[in-house]
Amino acid sequence: MNEVQQRIYLLLRDNAVGRSSAIKASNIAIRLGIPSEGSNSQNIRNEIKLLRIDSNILIGSSNQGYFMIVDQEDLNVTIRHLESRVSETNRLIECLQRNFQDQENG
Repeated sequence: MNEVQQRIYLLLRDNAVGRSSAIKASNIAIRLGIPSEGSNSQNIRNEIKLLRIDSNILIGSSNQGYFMIVDQEDLNVTIRHLESRVSETNRLIECLQRNFQDQENG
């Protein structure tokens, strides 16, 4: 776990336990003293992804932000949130493929 990941983890552990206390990536950046410009928020999201995968830390997410998973419903909310993002991405892929085919066919 790198220093930024450790700071994110401690912030969530101490301030965002459970889905009702979720913190948005931009607010995490601000609390860590990182300007909350778009790319910095993306960096926070990437660090959280690595924490989830490499450090096996149970960080949940929803439209309200990130939080520490403490119960089954926190996990369910996170899974639904991630599944909706997959669905949106699949719809975008289908749309792009269809539009490309339409252009190719004239």
